[in-house]
Amino acid sequence: MKLCRLVVAGLLALSLAGLSAPANAARQYSDIACETTTTTGTGTINLGGALSGGYLGIIASGITTGSTVPYHLETGTGGTRKIETGWSVITSGSPSTATRTVISSTDGLATALTLAGTSTFCVAPIANVLTLGGGSAVNADLLDGVDSTAFGLVASPLSQFAATTSSQLAGVISDETGSGALVFGTAPNIDTIELGNASDTTLSRVSAGVVAIEGVNIITTANTATTSTAGISQFATAAEYATGTSTTKALVVDQSWAAAAEVALSDATTIAFDMSTGINFSVTLAGNRTLGNPSNQTTGKCGYIAVGASTSPRTLAKGTHWLSVNITWPITITNGQTAYIFYCSRSSTVTLITGVINNPA
Repeated sequence: MKLCRLVVAGLLALSLAGLSAPANAARQYSDIACETTTTTGTGTINLGGALSGGYLGIIASGITTGSTVPYHLETGTGGTRKIETGWSVITSGSPSTATRTVISSTDGLATALTLAGTSTFCVAPIANVLTLGGGSAVNADLLDGVDSTAFGLVASPLSQFAATTSSQLAGVISDETGSGALVFGTAPNIDTIELGNASDTTLSRVSAGVVAIEGVNIITTANTATTSTAGISQFATAAEYATGTSTTKALVVDQSWAAAAEVALSDATTIAFDMSTGINFSVTLAGNRTLGNPSNQTTGKCGYIAVGASTSPRTLAKGTHWLSVNITWPITITNGQTAYIFYCSRSSTVTLITGVINNPA
């Protein structure tokens, strides 16, 4: 079975080497299949029947017409014996034929032998027909003694291969952009991003919650503005503007005017005056009253208090923190008329009454 061993060794080496075969048909291997041929020259072979000694004919072994198979061809004897290996397309007929796409021969690489006399043509010896790339399992006879884990399978994922680094992957890709580690969608760690032309816009991380474009920090919602730190600030409401204590909120025009709307004070024997609730105020007196000392003053805050009277004339005195000049207190508000008291706050204990217009025409 010397010829059988040669066929096994030659064709197994050929098939595992991954050498290119003609693309015109499915590749197949078969049981031990050897036929004689009396074809001469370097062209297509006419198959002459199974070689004696228990070999199968090629078609009888299960090779289908039009299939591409690796072959082993011998011609001559003794010192003139020559060997050729390659890929062949088998066509069933009378006689069946085998093309020759030579990989290597005794005469040289890709060099077809010039046949003369009787030659022997064999295909791969395995127990079952195997169509490469067709999803069939590789028969153990073919891989006997071969470490099957050394070969990749088309149907298997990339995990069958050794771990690959990002730089190794980049080494086999020709059109990538950027460098460094491969990036996935969840929580990637990216140092710098070039947006558009690299010389135009570079986006980079400065610290937690802070990014920069071209080295200039971008204000984000995490950068809340304070009196000493630039950042994005919320807009103040009219009530917040009137309170006058926020250090992180910006003033807008409509809320400035809204804050100037009169806030109604509650009528009482001593009228409570919380300066943080507004700028301008109003109250209607149902009896003789005292304007209580201001609370929650903001230094420099100015406004007015519109004081009306119901039913009959009413008097209005003031607390000790209200200071005025050339105004006689209490003042009298005529029924159906209004007195306007103008004020400016100087401190927590001093609010200046800058003027009183009583019962204007």
